[in-house]
Amino acid sequence: VPMSRAGEYAVMAAVKDQRFSPIRLDELPGLTCSVSILHDYETAPSATDWVIGEHGIIINFRSDRGDRYNATYLPEVALEHEMAT
Repeated sequence: VPMSRAGEYAVMAAVKDQRFSPIRLDELPGLTCSVSILHDYETAPSATDWVIGEHGIIINFRSDRGDRYNATYLPEVALEHEMAT
């Protein structure tokens, strides 16, 4: 995603991400913002070949029915949710 579209994606995350309630106007003064940039992607030899809090992870897979799924986890998310390998 080009950095020129960062604002657009921030708004989408704030009000259109169905995993969360939209941000309310009265919440704005208490919010902070950070940007994480995942770069230098590499294929891991195993699902546990990453360091929590240091690496982000992108997961792509197909179900037994052939449906495609993917998820992206930023390094700080794994720490915040106390994930473990």
